[in-house]
Amino acid sequence: MWQLRPDIVTLDRCILQQAIEHSHIERVLPRLASLLHESGQLVRMGGLSTEREALIALECNVDFVQGAYFAQPGVDAVHSEVAAGVMDVLSAASRERIAARDHAQAARLQPYVSGLEHASVRLMEDETLTAAASEMLQLADTARCFLLDQEGRQIGDNVVPVEWCGRRSARSASVRCCIRRARAGSAGRISSRRCARRGACI
Repeated sequence: MWQLRPDIVTLDRCILQQAIEHSHIERVLPRLASLLHESGQLVRMGGLSTEREALIALECNVDFVQGAYFAQPGVDAVHSEVAAGVMDVLSAASRERIAARDHAQAARLQPYVSGLEHASVRLMEDETLTAAASEMLQLADTARCFLLDQEGRQIGDNVVPVEWCGRRSARSASVRCCIRRARAGSAGRISSRRCARRGACI
């Protein structure tokens, strides 16, 4: 594509279907459209038949849309009033979708924000980082806690949840096991090569 430099790039229904089935692809798709725009291409998304598909196209900020959601196939052009009405409904649904997503994200992060605030207060009371971060370390998605100075440099070591220490030890044991097997396999191959060389010499 970078060599052909087309004027318009179409994101077909295959990509759209993957975005519907996988949320991480849906999150990445707007960045793909933005990258194409930065490269000087216009972006078209076709095959839109449902409101959700049309919302994905709207959030991707594509230049052209096509599909049964907007109008059925026909020889006559869509009246501007009809098109404006469809876009108004779609824009309102997009605002509701974004608001719901932001609310869900805020609710998910609230325990971590609260835990960080409590840890800050306890640190100002001269508690250790391990004690101050105890509430944060009990949250499911906390991987580690650490302190930074005013220049953004880390002070001291990381503090991690106890279960993470167990997982890390298990991973380290697995890595050591793999290394030992790899070394044993390498030694076996080296021995075989030496035997083969000796046999050739004889």
